[in-house]
Amino acid sequence: MNDINKVIDKYFLEGTAARSIYIGHVNAVADKVKQIHNKHPELGIDIDFAYSGALLHDIGVCMVDAPKICCFGNAPYILHGVFGRLILEDEGLSRFAGICEHHIGAGISSEEIVKRNLPLPIKNYFPTTIEEQVVCYADKFFSKSKKNLSEPDDVRTIIEEIERFGVDGANRFKKWHELFS
Repeated sequence: MNDINKVIDKYFLEGTAARSIYIGHVNAVADKVKQIHNKHPELGIDIDFAYSGALLHDIGVCMVDAPKICCFGNAPYILHGVFGRLILEDEGLSRFAGICEHHIGAGISSEEIVKRNLPLPIKNYFPTTIEEQVVCYADKFFSKSKKNLSEPDDVRTIIEEIERFGVDGANRFKKWHELFS
């Protein structure tokens, strides 16, 4: 956990609004991951890994242009998962890189990237492990742009938001909801 805190401290400086938003968001996601684990021990979630991954899943937002969450990089927001993977690999935490890269949306296919002309390297970005899936699912409940970062969105709102980008992602979320709720 010490390495995780060092990385967060490095990319989100103490006393900044970006850090406050980041910490509030990732703590809410990590708490939801823990709740799901406690409710569903039969899923065999590696809770230490998933919880730590939840704390790191958005580390790449420090490099994107997202003024509403006090991040002033110059890249599109959708790239934060890719940047997160790169940061964690550089920091020696590559074990968590997949959680960063695969939590965008509810998974994005290479076909969707091409069809929608998304600014992502062309490949599939699907959460595959149970830990990646539970972090991706939990993340959808907590918006970084809300005043109360720990207040979850309702499932209907989440599905409607995901459906704006296609039914495949919404269907994946619905399956996770059946599994994790």
